[in-house]
Amino acid sequence: MHRVITLVFLLITANTNAAPVTWTLNGVTFDDMGTASGSFVYNVDTNIYSDIAITTSGGTYFDDSQLYTLINPDEIIDAKGLHLVAESDPQYLTRAFNFNFASYLTNQGGTVLVATPPPPTAFETRCASDLCRSYFSGRRVTAGSISAVPIPAAVWLFGSGLGLLGWFRRRQSA
Repeated sequence: MHRVITLVFLLITANTNAAPVTWTLNGVTFDDMGTASGSFVYNVDTNIYSDIAITTSGGTYFDDSQLYTLINPDEIIDAKGLHLVAESDPQYLTRAFNFNFASYLTNQGGTVLVATPPPPTAFETRCASDLCRSYFSGRRVTAGSISAVPIPAAVWLFGSGLGLLGWFRRRQSA
């Protein structure tokens, strides 16, 4: 009986996909001395970004802070870039923050650079048209990275299985 239970739990944990991971901005700075901080969740299996909460601070180009939680609906969404619009004005999309990562994001996490000049691939700007299809010049990201440390669902399943096996053993020895 123990062998059957052990085999079932091993099969379940072997077939479990990695869970989406939370990516956190680290040391992201702009060429005007502003900064960006925050995080987002990305799931490679479904190509879905969620729980976006990124704030930029003022510098010499933009003197105010801005909160980004919305994906630009006119941009291609993939594991190599994140294109956001300001939460303060989602109808007119007056501000945008674009990341093009140095490598593709994975569910395994790691560290990925966000600024890989030249050319500048991460920047905050004002939109020049409705839906932010074109941009005015803005400020460029000059340094920074994103990082993630995943906690796979399999770890939780494996731990549950070990706990259940311990309970069965204790019950049989009593």
